[in-house]
Amino acid sequence: MGMMKELSIIEKDLFVEGIVTSKGRIIIRGVVKGSLYAEEAVIARGGALFGEVEAVRLTVAGLFDGEMKKVQDLLVLATGKCIGKIVYENLTVERGGTISADISCAADTGEDGLLPDTSEKTE
Repeated sequence: MGMMKELSIIEKDLFVEGIVTSKGRIIIRGVVKGSLYAEEAVIARGGALFGEVEAVRLTVAGLFDGEMKKVQDLLVLATGKCIGKIVYENLTVERGGTISADISCAADTGEDGLLPDTSEKTE
């Protein structure tokens, strides 16, 4: 049997501002304003994250507004909405899910998550 990952929940009556770090799974039912660093994160229906996120797996059923950095697997469910800037490796959007963002695939970007500079250098 595999090890069970730690589970953290930010309930719908909570508002968290600052930096949130989780080595397991975190479910956001309330509101987070700031930075989220997690192995696996879920923004539940009715939940919201305003700020930046780095995660191996991110599921959005609520609202994300900000910048996604280094998200390996991004799943936007039918009730999910993403606004801002998104850098991902794998993207799945269910019918009804919305993305209003500047999006790029990490495979097409440099290590820092930015598009590589292809302009000619002049001396």
